Amino acid sequence: MGSPCPRASSTAGALSARGEPRLTTIGDWFRQILDAAGSAAELVRVPEHALPADLAISGSHPQHLHVSVALAERLIGWAPGDPAARVAESVRWHLANPSPNAWTPEESAADDAALAAAHDWLA
Repeated sequence: MGSPCPRASSTAGALSARGEPRLTTIGDWFRQILDAAGSAAELVRVPEHALPADLAISGSHPQHLHVSVALAERLIGWAPGDPAARVAESVRWHLANPSPNAWTPEESAADDAALAAAHDWLA
């Protein structure tokens, strides 16, 4: 989603973070993705011990994140766009370019087990 680096020769070997200067919760990010996809899916809180590996990002994190894009702005002129617009752009791309790899039966079973654990946890 980025643009070509106008000063690539002067920044060779430099490392910079690219992210959003305003952070939101993972839950809010998931809701943005669902909204952009036009999905009415319900987000369900699952106990951490039951989260499948592909959903581990949705668990609790013991440390808050702080991302600064100042170095990327200064070195290569990169700046983040509107977060909601970027999420929508990414969702459109993923919907137009689906993965050729279908979910495996094991991944589906792990998701089903997580939902069952959420049901038991909330009961």
